[in-house]
Amino acid sequence: VATRMGTPSVTTRRMPPPHMSVPTPAADYRPWSTLLPTSWTPLFTTASDQYRAGALVGGQDVLGYHAWAASATWRVRDRIGAGGVSGAPDWSASYVYRRWQPQLWTSISRSTSSFATEPDATGLAVPLTVTERLAEAGIVLPVRRLRFSHATQVSVVHSIDEWERASVRTERNRSAGRLAWRYSSAQRPGYAISLERGLALGTAVEFVLPALGASGRGGT
Repeated sequence: VATRMGTPSVTTRRMPPPHMSVPTPAADYRPWSTLLPTSWTPLFTTASDQYRAGALVGGQDVLGYHAWAASATWRVRDRIGAGGVSGAPDWSASYVYRRWQPQLWTSISRSTSSFATEPDATGLAVPLTVTERLAEAGIVLPVRRLRFSHATQVSVVHSIDEWERASVRTERNRSAGRLAWRYSSAQRPGYAISLERGLALGTAVEFVLPALGASGRGGT
């Protein structure tokens, strides 16, 4: 482009004609390749005189429709010395589908706890090991507004507790229906690391029902 003295030159880039542009192929959305975990988090827990170590992983697709998480921990020390706890890990896995309203979710888990009971004839405390196996599924309906949010959750849980003491095992089925509700008006400003200046509350009820396979009837 010809220019005069002191006038900067201007370069003009021509766009290709429409018939020469390369079309982008259309395809159905497939989230599976983006669900793979990109990191993991170490876990260290202590409860019921147990020390456990393990890891947590999770993932979600780019549109946020699917999300999952899984964890596993192994016992590294037990101050009670419960022999009933094997090398099998405590573990949990959960999944939620968030495209619809209400959202669908499910979770399964296995956990162990140890307790010291009354001493036997030798004067030594006999350890009691409780193994809990859970499988739960339900729906949650979140409602979000500018200054508050609340959510209602309904679920059914299949729960088996196994008690082992001195090589004697007993089982108890605590399958139940659950209903929960939570509310929060707390806000998270841009500079904050946690929720601030608000109210957070919730309530939950559980109905243990023989119709779901439970060993008895009850509620909390």
